Amino acid sequence: MIITLPLKARILAALAGRATMPYGALLLAAFPPSQYPRAYRRSSNGGPPGCAIAFGRALRELGGRWSQDDRVVRMAPP
Repeated sequence: MIITLPLKARILAALAGRATMPYGALLLAAFPPSQYPRAYRRSSNGGPPGCAIAFGRALRELGGRWSQDDRVVRMAPP
């Protein structure tokens, strides 16, 4: 039986006190493919994978920001 933490807790655990982290690495840490194999499926109409929508919302609610220019997530100071 696999016990999973809420998404925001997984994001904070992956950051482990760091202020920045690459977007792709943080997404993989929050949604490991071994535990969430369907999270990276895309719609047949295109668009981001399903996990990216929930991930982006959780980041915004935690005070994090990311830009498409450098693909780095920046967390607001506590």
